[in-house]
Amino acid sequence: MKFLALDTCTEACSVALIIGGQVEGEFLHVGNRHSEVLLGMVQRLLSSAQLQIAQLDAIGFTRGPGSFTGVRIGIGVVQGLAFGGDLPVIPVSTLALLAQSAVARHGHPWLLSLLDARMGEVYWAGYQWPGQGSVRAVTEEQVSPAHLIACDPRVSWCAVGPGVTPYRQSLPAWIQGQTPSSPQETLYPDARYAGPLLAEAWQCGQVVAPEDALPLYLRNNVALKPKPAP
Repeated sequence: MKFLALDTCTEACSVALIIGGQVEGEFLHVGNRHSEVLLGMVQRLLSSAQLQIAQLDAIGFTRGPGSFTGVRIGIGVVQGLAFGGDLPVIPVSTLALLAQSAVARHGHPWLLSLLDARMGEVYWAGYQWPGQGSVRAVTEEQVSPAHLIACDPRVSWCAVGPGVTPYRQSLPAWIQGQTPSSPQETLYPDARYAGPLLAEAWQCGQVVAPEDALPLYLRNNVALKPKPAP
């Protein structure tokens, strides 16, 4: 299979070409400059591989949760590329990609993905890695204050992601005690590790048309404009 994968949901931006077991990609910390660098990253990868968009099988992307602006930019670019190449798209969770990225680097079987949701809250979800392939969600994706994270405290969770450090003192004690100064806390979702998630989604038929590439905000009310006062 030939997939293009993109992630723009945090202050990092990553793009990857995943062809069979071969992966080529770029990962950059860009702050809020995704719109300035994303298409250039895609074009460099395709040019290096001597591929046209239409030669791919699908485009994978993170649908959120994450930065509202980043999510919208990523989906907009994915839709444009997919329409141009007449390709289906594969939505994956930003939190799942974060967990998959952690597995690829450290191999811990139980991952608690945390993203900073601002407003004193975190986006979070728990994942289990069975030893090969993609991670499996063991909780729903949620947004809540850090102290309200609720996972099985008997499991040796490894908390990962940019949501760990800002809320370390607010995390439940059973998380704080298991991830002291953990190097995984600086990990970001990385499209270069999206292969197992995309392969499983493809095999399960979890692909959609470009127009059905929809964001997942979790905190939808923030994305809505306030109604004018009567």
